[in-house]
Amino acid sequence: MEEEREIAANKLGVSVDVSYEEALKILNPKVAALDALILNTPHPEMKQKYVQKRNEFIHAFNVLFPGHPVPITKEPEILPIEPEPAQLPYYEPPKELPVKSETGDRSAPQKKIKWHKLAIVIFLIVLIASSLFVIFELKSDKSGRLLVHSDSDCIVYIDGIERSRLSANQERMLSIPLGDHVIKAVGVEMKDSWQDTVRIYPKGQMIVDIKLQSITAKRVALKKAEKEGQRKQKEQSVNQPVISSPKEPQPEKRSLTREQLVIIRDKYNRGRQEYDQGNYFEAVGYLEYAAKLGDVMAQCYLHYIYMRKETGSYNLQKAKEWALKAVNHQDNEFDYSENKTNLMYNLGLIYGLFSDKKNYIESEKWFRKAAKRGHSDAQYNLGLFELAGYVSGRPNPIQAEYWLLASSKQGNEKALEKLFQLGMMYYNGDTEGVPKDIRKAKEIWEELDAIGYWKASSALKDLILENY
Repeated sequence: MEEEREIAANKLGVSVDVSYEEALKILNPKVAALDALILNTPHPEMKQKYVQKRNEFIHAFNVLFPGHPVPITKEPEILPIEPEPAQLPYYEPPKELPVKSETGDRSAPQKKIKWHKLAIVIFLIVLIASSLFVIFELKSDKSGRLLVHSDSDCIVYIDGIERSRLSANQERMLSIPLGDHVIKAVGVEMKDSWQDTVRIYPKGQMIVDIKLQSITAKRVALKKAEKEGQRKQKEQSVNQPVISSPKEPQPEKRSLTREQLVIIRDKYNRGRQEYDQGNYFEAVGYLEYAAKLGDVMAQCYLHYIYMRKETGSYNLQKAKEWALKAVNHQDNEFDYSENKTNLMYNLGLIYGLFSDKKNYIESEKWFRKAAKRGHSDAQYNLGLFELAGYVSGRPNPIQAEYWLLASSKQGNEKALEKLFQLGMMYYNGDTEGVPKDIRKAKEIWEELDAIGYWKASSALKDLILENY
């Protein structure tokens, strides 16, 4: 009997020897809050859970006070919620009440607050808040610092996205996510380019020194040396007889004429017309002619035809070959197009999901390239790879959260559900590679709640009831 009373007291959050009136003061707010949740929750499973919680509180009260009547026994009647007309809230202006003075005059004004004391309090609050913010930033491992320095005017791209414009001998600090990133700089006047791959670590700072003028100076020096060598060779050829020597045959550089370019464009247009009409067999003939001569859009559409089974020309090997040719095509306009991003995502599907011999390393590489360019499904699949540890051999829930959240912010329903499940893994702590961390689960659900995911809102309400 005493053990049951201790369990009931812990359930209500009171001591065993609490009085009836004090226990009633604690019980009534809990039951009132649950009644409000039962009436306003539209989901049946959540409503049943709140009813069960309410009955447990009432049962605990009955165990503590068996000889007293329970004031709340009936479950609230669930009525349909009718929409109320929107009304602006009305606020009455505060009225200053008279204060009784020492002489008995009740109309004497209130004692004024000393403003210098209030200013000191506000200053201390701001100082404490800024200190906490700095500590949080120092402990955060979600992003790193990149210090970029350039010796000439240039535009800096990170993973194909313009991030900054630098003048000559200018430095700029950039904040970017952790991991590998492709840094590219294009000169404004000289049109030179510089590119490198860097890895950003937590709590560290990467320094990148862009030297475009040195590249130009090197090219000028090479041209001068080449001209000087040609001049000396001509001077020697005047005084010495010419001796012929065998030369290896050099491959001819194919330069397309204007007429050939017109034919290629005509073949592509006709192939695209057949593709739009669903005549895939005829489209392949036109598109292959243009694709073999280097038309990147023809290569894209050939990949789409061989990728889809309903075209009747399903061939994963050919789909992969044309996709690789297209993504390696050197074209500034195509480099930043959505078609190239889709091809990278499809290559990830071919290597990791569709092929009989799966290559998760190649699949992860192409998914990561597409994810950095903002492809929502690629971000979702990369999050699954990180959570399962396909490439590294062990789960990485931190990176999985980063990519799943990026996909969720673009409205990907699968990513929203998977990120919610990751929060449940942290909450339960029964998944390999994901430790039990209720604080981390709460952070994930708060991010989902900010997006508007209803399951996260319900989970946060349960945490409040469990005093978290």
